[in-house]
Amino acid sequence: NGLALGAAALVSVYYLAGQGVRQHTSFLAFFAPVNAFAALTALAACWMTGTSLALPPATLALCVAMAVGPGLIGHGSFAVALRYVPAATLSLLSLAEPVLASAMAVALFGETPTGLALAGMVAVLVSIGVVVTARRPATESDAPVSSSAPDPRSAVGSSRSGPR
Repeated sequence: NGLALGAAALVSVYYLAGQGVRQHTSFLAFFAPVNAFAALTALAACWMTGTSLALPPATLALCVAMAVGPGLIGHGSFAVALRYVPAATLSLLSLAEPVLASAMAVALFGETPTGLALAGMVAVLVSIGVVVTARRPATESDAPVSSSAPDPRSAVGSSRSGPR
């Protein structure tokens, strides 16, 4: 549970900081250092645990495929979206990832989800839909300008008859 809580905290920081940074930087200027840091962290973890990086060619090919697919395309899409979508909405949309992965497991590997799993998937998708499509309450600054109000820049509707 502690690991999950730590991961949730770090991904929240990533989304919030990333949204601020992405407003002023290009995709590559943001994405390259983030991935370099992730790679160095993974290498440090391998070194500290004594994990060998000598992998068979088939395993290495799978690692490259995972780096290109979920890594560059998946996380890259989120990095692009951080510039245009609020971080809270984007993190909510990320909850659809396990649902989509489960759907792919059904299609690609013939997996059969349980009824409870299907109910959970529906609940996640409905919840995301409700939040994403919900209208936020209007604030005073969002209120449309009334066309019946007098224009303060003109003398029309003013008690002044001219410059003094």
